[in-house]
Amino acid sequence: MAQARLYDLETGTFTLYDDGQPELTEPFAEPTLEYLKSLAVLEQKSFAHKLLRATDWYVIRSLELGVVAAPIPAVVTAYRSGVRTAADARCAVINAAIDKTALSALMDNQAAALTAAVQWPSELDSQYTYYS
Repeated sequence: MAQARLYDLETGTFTLYDDGQPELTEPFAEPTLEYLKSLAVLEQKSFAHKLLRATDWYVIRSLELGVVAAPIPAVVTAYRSGVRTAADARCAVINAAIDKTALSALMDNQAAALTAAVQWPSELDSQYTYYS
């Protein structure tokens, strides 16, 4: 028997669904600042993972064949390092938010607020990427 919990933004309640049928509605507890920060950090790390995934094959090939036989191009290494650095810096900006209002302002306007702090590296030329 599959269950799902869905949050209704309008009522502030979770509804338990069992096989698609609503069973129980319970009041929603206000999320803590730490919880909201963890969601925002997860979002940044997920995006970094997406960016790194396109060049993971270089790392795997280098590990399988050896660095001498299959070196990772310097442009790819620099890009991957830039992604990790940007993700860490963006997470630090998020974790520095002192209250929910500051975090909300930061996340509601990510393009301006986070990008002003730290930009993601420019995309690699398509010859260096591979999406599986």
